[in-house]
Amino acid sequence: MSKSPFKRVQIRKTEEIDLETLFKDLKNRSPKIRDLFAHQADILREYYKFHRNSRDVGIELPTGSGKTLVGLLIGEWRRRILNQRVLYVCPTKQLAHQVHEQSKDYDIDTRIFVGSSKHYDRKNLSLYRHSQTIAISTYSGLFNINPEFNDPQTIILDDAHGAETYIGSMWSLDIDRQKHLDLYMSIIEIFEKDLPEYFLSVILRGRREYVTQRVEKIPFGAFERSLPVLRETLNSKISDDDLELYFSWLVIQDGLHACHVYISYDHILIRPYIPPTLVHRPFSDAEQRIYMSATLGRGGELERITGIREIQRISTPKIYKSSGIGRRFFIFPDFSLDPDEYNN
Repeated sequence: MSKSPFKRVQIRKTEEIDLETLFKDLKNRSPKIRDLFAHQADILREYYKFHRNSRDVGIELPTGSGKTLVGLLIGEWRRRILNQRVLYVCPTKQLAHQVHEQSKDYDIDTRIFVGSSKHYDRKNLSLYRHSQTIAISTYSGLFNINPEFNDPQTIILDDAHGAETYIGSMWSLDIDRQKHLDLYMSIIEIFEKDLPEYFLSVILRGRREYVTQRVEKIPFGAFERSLPVLRETLNSKISDDDLELYFSWLVIQDGLHACHVYISYDHILIRPYIPPTLVHRPFSDAEQRIYMSATLGRGGELERITGIREIQRISTPKIYKSSGIGRRFFIFPDFSLDPDEYNN
C-alpha cells in the first residue's frame, strides 16, 4: 500500500482556562491596559462560574467602566475555548469602529463588517466562519431578512438598553409622508375618527410649521376594528416598485394583528410592541446571547426590547457602586451665558 502524500495533522484540544487567565495571556495588549479593574474581574468570575451555559445573559456596567473589554473577553473565551463563531453587534457604525479599535489595545483579534454586505471582505468573513476572529457589526447586520451572519453561535449585543429601534426595525413598516403621500393619507382616512380633532386638522392642513413632534398611538380597539381595511389598503398600495417598503410589509403582514400604529405628521409607523426575535433564526439559534447594558432594570424592559422571556442578570458589582472609577466632564453654559449666545 503506497504512502499517502498528504501530511496528517493532529487536532489538539484547547485546554480550558478561565477568563482572568485569558486576559493575562494577551501578551501584546497596550501598556495602558495593565490589569483588570476589580469590578471587571468580579463580573468575569460570576459569568465563568454561573453563566457559561446560560442561553441569555445580561451584564450591567455603566458607560466608561470598561464594558467593552468585558464583552470582548467573553467573546474571545468562547471563540478560543468553545471554538464558536462570535458576533459582536453595536447600534451604529461609529460605535462598531470604536469597539474594533479598542480590541487592538486588548490584543483581541476582530474584523469589522459595516454597511452593505456585498462590500464585506470575503477573507475576513471566512476567518469569522472558521472561528478565527470575532466579527464586529451593527444590529442591522444581524436583524435583516437575509443577514450575512446567519449562524453565529455567540451574539454579544452592546448597549442593549438602547437597542429597541435597531432590533425592532426588522419588523417595522415606516411610511414616510413625503415619499408615500397617497398611502399615508389613505391610512389617515381609515383612522380619522380615532385621532384627536386638532391633531387631525394639522395633518390635513399640511402645513409643517403648525406641528410639534407629537405622536399619536391608535387605540387597540380601533386598530382591531379597522384591521381588515388596513390590510387591504397596505396590500393594494405597496408594490415591489419600492423594495424597502415592500420587504418590510412582507415581514410583518402575517403578524399585522399583533402590531400597533403610531402616527406623526411625517411618518406612520406600524410595528409590534414586542419584536418577534425568536422567529429570526440567526438570533434564535445562537447558543448564547449576551446583552451588555448600562442599565438592565428590573421591570422586564430588556426582555420586552429583545423579545426574550427571561434574561439571567449579572449586576454592577457593589465595589463599583460604592467607589466608582474615572472622571466625567460636565458643562453648564447657563452659569455664564444666555441660551441665545450658545445656541447660535
